[in-house]
Amino acid sequence: MSHKGKATSDITFREDDPPEAYSNPTIQPRVTGYTTMARQVHGPEFDPRREPLSGEAVMRMGGGKKHGRYYIGGSLLNPAEVPTLPQVKARSSSSSPAVQERPTASQSLLETVQVSNVCLLWYVCFVF
Repeated sequence: MSHKGKATSDITFREDDPPEAYSNPTIQPRVTGYTTMARQVHGPEFDPRREPLSGEAVMRMGGGKKHGRYYIGGSLLNPAEVPTLPQVKARSSSSSPAVQERPTASQSLLETVQVSNVCLLWYVCFVF
């Protein structure tokens, strides 16, 4: 969130922040996806700004650990408290949110290029 301020400053996530508010354009969709998944897992009253990071929501959202890494919040999660993907799947029922596949690097890059092209097109059409 470096575009919002220094790491030592008091900055918070807002759901309506555009991707440009972050130094990494993939952060905003990840955090928004986590918020959506956490609300599906823990209920609509779940507030990601006040609640600790949910290991189950991270595992469902990111399809487990890929190459030993969580999709978001790696250092904020205690591996001893986070259920494994097989444990999450075993506890799932028909009403549980589905475990999502993590987008590949090429998919993320393609989305970033598409957003950049739309922004450039808007700039060319409306500024010039």
